[in-house]
Amino acid sequence: MSFCRAFFAAFLLLGAASQAQADCPPFPRSEYLGNFTHAQVQNYVTKAHGGDWAPYLVTLNKNLAQLENLQREGKGAYLKVSGQSKMATPTDITKYVYVSKQWLSVAECLAEEHTMASLSNFSTAAGSNTDAAVSTPS
Repeated sequence: MSFCRAFFAAFLLLGAASQAQADCPPFPRSEYLGNFTHAQVQNYVTKAHGGDWAPYLVTLNKNLAQLENLQREGKGAYLKVSGQSKMATPTDITKYVYVSKQWLSVAECLAEEHTMASLSNFSTAAGSNTDAAVSTPS
């Protein structure tokens, strides 16, 4: 009976992970954010944060909050784009907020996908049976 539950749990986790991947839309294209693929951003998170999506998502949320503040104030600003300062009008800021929200949504989707994939690889999650020999006292 426990084998059936373990198999069913593993099946659900794998299904959820593959479903999450299928549900993540592509990153939006933007003159401010550039044009990136899932793989490029996943590689960045792996290199910069050891595969931990939390710091990346915190940074995206902070950036979005700053942009939303500029938007509320109706101000333009100089934004650093690919290492260069670029003047963004209030209209540009509004567009940037919109695209940043989409970007954040895709990044959260990929982070969830990563979490689900790592759970499906967690050998004790379903009470795996290891091949280690167990000695019993005689």
